[in-house]
Amino acid sequence: MVDSVRTIVYDDKTYGRKVVTFPPEMPFLEHLNELLYSKPTGESRDGLLKIASMEHAFQQADALGEYLATSSEPHKEILRIAALAAEGEGAGLKLLYAALLALPPAEMMVTELVEFRNVKRVMARIALREKTGETLKESEDWFKKKIVLLSISHPLPGSSGAPDGEPWLGWNDGVRRAIADPDRRWDKAIMERAKAELEARDLRIKTALAAINFMGKERSTIYLIAQAEETKWRMQALEGAYQRYGEATLLIRQKLGEKWDQAVVELRKTPAGSALADLFDMQLARVHPFPHLKIGTAIIRALLMHPLLLRIQRKPDYLSCLAIFVDHAGQGILEILLHKLAAVNILKMLLDLPGFDLSHKVLTVDVKRVPPAHFIDIDQIPRDVDWTNIHKEQVVSYRTLVMTYLDNDNFIFELLNNPRILAQPGIIALISLRSRSMRILSIIANRRDLYTGYANKEVPVNLLQNPGKVPVSALRKFIHVRFVDKATLARFAGKGSTIRDEVRRELQHYLGSLS
Repeated sequence: MVDSVRTIVYDDKTYGRKVVTFPPEMPFLEHLNELLYSKPTGESRDGLLKIASMEHAFQQADALGEYLATSSEPHKEILRIAALAAEGEGAGLKLLYAALLALPPAEMMVTELVEFRNVKRVMARIALREKTGETLKESEDWFKKKIVLLSISHPLPGSSGAPDGEPWLGWNDGVRRAIADPDRRWDKAIMERAKAELEARDLRIKTALAAINFMGKERSTIYLIAQAEETKWRMQALEGAYQRYGEATLLIRQKLGEKWDQAVVELRKTPAGSALADLFDMQLARVHPFPHLKIGTAIIRALLMHPLLLRIQRKPDYLSCLAIFVDHAGQGILEILLHKLAAVNILKMLLDLPGFDLSHKVLTVDVKRVPPAHFIDIDQIPRDVDWTNIHKEQVVSYRTLVMTYLDNDNFIFELLNNPRILAQPGIIALISLRSRSMRILSIIANRRDLYTGYANKEVPVNLLQNPGKVPVSALRKFIHVRFVDKATLARFAGKGSTIRDEVRRELQHYLGSLS
């Protein structure tokens, strides 16, 4: 099944990449049977699945850290997570992503932002709008106030020399001085300005996405969506930075404290556990962000299933695909040496996709530019890619766009007023199912164009079972057989239903009136 395997390693201090040859060695293949003996059952399985069902990777990592910290044998829980992934459970892979979330040193993240280009551009745009008499958007007004208050409440060294009325223009010099100063009293001022820079970047991306012609500028849209997710990850990473100076940090290691080292010692007592410990070490050395982990793993898996690259009887396991990406990629770039000349020639025609570049026998993949919709599904799990029809698939995933900004009310509100978005079947249903914002859900419940029509047929059901605190008065009209069939209403009203109590009472009242 596997021919000769060799890995070319070269010194690249910028990226730390290694070129992997296809077919690669599957690092966890020999450990799968051993891992399956650790499959979780009962309360352990339920607890892990509950964590995996959380919306965001940082929420999952935080909850997983708490879960492991309360366990008397955290190494066994890590093995159980790996067992879920080994048997092909998407939840197991999501938990592995959460376990591998690592943060670079805080000062490294801040140094990358120190020019404050986005803050300057956003503030310049706000000033121009005010000069021309235009009304600022809510997000712009909020951002302006934040920047002004931040300059006052958290001054920087040398801030007295900043331009009058525009103190943010002097932030770059002030932050550089503060970073060079060993006095820790500047930490808050530094970190808050770094967050403001990322928020400014996020604001610019959202403005561009809300205005762009998705269908006419697909590659630009893909780039913006990727940048949006990367920015969101960096904002969360900055929030979770544990120290200003130091080495990269695994989130779960911070939660476990001294128990982490002992857990690793226990893992290394078995071959499968030792492979997992190696995976943690590799991630700590590379610090791949979450967006890179999920799409990189999916791309490795898809390439391994490509008929021209490797013919195998079984699907490649999640653990091996993840490990190959973590060990070989650097800064989101993966380089693959292809041996089969026929495959190389045909791939030149097949891989005309953003993010893929084929030169001679080396396939370079930039995961930051790859359309996620081709390789991962809405639950962030690798898809089975149909390579023969990949160019017929939609390049821009509106669902990816929605899921990226699901927790941002202002952006989702703009999408609800975008005719191009409303024309996409299932988008409003997705928002009504996944959003937890009372504001957004109430808008959907009260706008007829958002809950009627064939494309929105699932919206009433989703609103009724959504745990978001939408007023019952807004939901009452959906408690009718015109919107939801009687059997579903009865199921929602019955014992064991997860429907909110006040909604269940309305359902029971309505069903009683029918008898």
